[in-house]
Amino acid sequence: MNTFMNPKMTWKESIIFLQSQSCSYHFVFEYFKLGVTKHLTQVEIDEQTLRLLLEELISQVEGRRIKLPNLNRLLTNYDNSLMMTKTLSKQSFMIGDSIYPHNWLQLPQPPILVFYEGELACLTKPTISVIGTRAMSAYGREIVTQLVSEFVTNNWISVSGMAKGVDTAVHLTACQLKKGSSIGILANGFQYVYPYENMSLQAEMSMNHLLLSEYLPNVKARPHHFVMRNRLIAGLSLATIVIEAAKKSGSLITANYALQCNREVFVLPGRINDPQAYGCNSLIHHGAIPIVSIEECVEELANLFIKLV
Repeated sequence: MNTFMNPKMTWKESIIFLQSQSCSYHFVFEYFKLGVTKHLTQVEIDEQTLRLLLEELISQVEGRRIKLPNLNRLLTNYDNSLMMTKTLSKQSFMIGDSIYPHNWLQLPQPPILVFYEGELACLTKPTISVIGTRAMSAYGREIVTQLVSEFVTNNWISVSGMAKGVDTAVHLTACQLKKGSSIGILANGFQYVYPYENMSLQAEMSMNHLLLSEYLPNVKARPHHFVMRNRLIAGLSLATIVIEAAKKSGSLITANYALQCNREVFVLPGRINDPQAYGCNSLIHHGAIPIVSIEECVEELANLFIKLV
């Protein structure tokens, strides 16, 4: 009876609630840190406790460049959000959970909470991020197929962003070879498919591989989401491979994230008169590792993973 009259959320559920009320990443991150400081991560929170915590947090961060929520408006949705937060809590993991990738903690903005569909066991194996142009050539497709085939043979996981071109080829190749061999990181929530033509691929990935997203299921992809997604792709793996990238390709953003996190970046060289090779050749010029053969690339990756043991 008391539980009914005084409904509570777990710590994780309260974070999902704040995200559902459009609180900014920085505000939610400060809330997370406050909870850790107060040893609340294993405590259930009622509306009044949440109000007190948020009031304390707002007083702490006021004056900083953090967007503050309207507290009264936010808490009017507390009761109506209980079922939603409990459901989504079962489909997510957060910082501090055993399955949370340690590599993400090295990011300047690590994801606080991540929603998933599929096989979480994919996160327990070595991962390699593979990215590149949406306008992939037949040569690029051939190299992707050979690389992903080698990864599957070595029980490594291919990570990419579910976009057109190279990303799609990475996931499709893994899907054709072995279950539980690819991770797709989305720039939208699971209720949406982007690009739309990848509907069947997204369904396959959610059933037999792993999909991850920082965003609530009902969130559509927005332009800045792709940059945020790219940091997760680069941060998850110890190595990122770039397969064809133009001068202003989004893949270069991902590659730069990887370099900032002290990850290895491997690049497929291309002809100097090919616009889709400019970005790759530029990365090589600035110190990225050129892929001179599939065998040597796989050997270097294997050595990288051996150092972890």
